[in-house]
Amino acid sequence: MGLVRISILTDNYATAYPFEACQGFSALIETENLNAIFDTGPNNMFSANAMKMQIELFGADAIILSHGHYDHTGGIEKALAVAPRATLYLSRKAMDEKFSRKNGRFKNVGIPERAKNTISLAELENRVEFIEASKDISDAITLFSIPGGRTQFYENWPFTTIAENGNEMSDRFEDELSMLISGKESSCLIAGCGHNGIDEMCKYAEKISGKPVSHIIGGSHTKEAPFPEIVKISRFFETRDTMLHLGHCTGIEGYCALSSALPGKLRPLGTGLQIELDIR
Repeated sequence: MGLVRISILTDNYATAYPFEACQGFSALIETENLNAIFDTGPNNMFSANAMKMQIELFGADAIILSHGHYDHTGGIEKALAVAPRATLYLSRKAMDEKFSRKNGRFKNVGIPERAKNTISLAELENRVEFIEASKDISDAITLFSIPGGRTQFYENWPFTTIAENGNEMSDRFEDELSMLISGKESSCLIAGCGHNGIDEMCKYAEKISGKPVSHIIGGSHTKEAPFPEIVKISRFFETRDTMLHLGHCTGIEGYCALSSALPGKLRPLGTGLQIELDIR
């Protein structure tokens, strides 16, 4: 594959002024043969930060929505406008209703209606491709979801969706797409939130490519994860040569816990950060 550049356009934290931060994630992934906007954050902030970073989004070939939560999809109208030649990739299940139950509060966290309407219009313009399993979008780049999604839920799992019978059920995040960039000897994994478990996603990525994942960039959803979940993730990565570039829903608490368990294996993300990797 060669050189890969990742520019963080939206994250919960910013690296410095004048970059802005908010709850959400967006990144521009630049490779030798394809450029992709991976998630759009909750609004147009990704585009404003790109301008401040002197990044041009017009030439993006793809827009990828990792899953159907507002803080990854709210800026889709802007993304389709600033990247007029890009194909939009997402799972059809990302369009399902999605909710969060925390501290007794019930919240709709799915794709905003305006964004859903934008996606529907883009589909009519033949700009949308729905992915239900995996797809190679270039010679070295694969989009994939884990079949069946998450199979085990930790205590007080907050995310729900609506089952076919109309009842509320735990969200397995069958819609969660990740981006796998493969070289001849190793690979790089881009993850939006890691709802399926960042360890399980890494394991499945290696099953697809047959190569070790040397870098993971994105969220790990450990912000409010219980201690056993942190231990599970840490034990998976402690004997592996994988660098974890984590931000967004990793949270300060989750980052500190993982960093303590995996010394030297974590790097923080933030809006305005640019990472260059040589994926061989």
